Amino acid sequence: MAKEGNITVRIDNETKEKAEMIFSALGTNRSNVIQMLYRYVIINGGLPFDVKLPKETLDSVINIETGKGLHKAKSVNDLFEALDK
Repeated sequence: MAKEGNITVRIDNETKEKAEMIFSALGTNRSNVIQMLYRYVIINGGLPFDVKLPKETLDSVINIETGKGLHKAKSVNDLFEALDK
């Protein structure tokens, strides 16, 4: 299959360097790893690891979106007073 697609990714240098050292030790490179990831996603219909929010975070997001348990403050001082209770 001809390789025509390009992917550009911005990543911090430390993460890139550490990952590429591992790729090298495994005898591969970032291009091959990305191709493997894409093939895995296609074959298995998903990522090779769980991507989910912890229950507490998910509950907080739902509460924020629904307005449940939120405190409305008229001022910063009112907010800090409510937080101190």
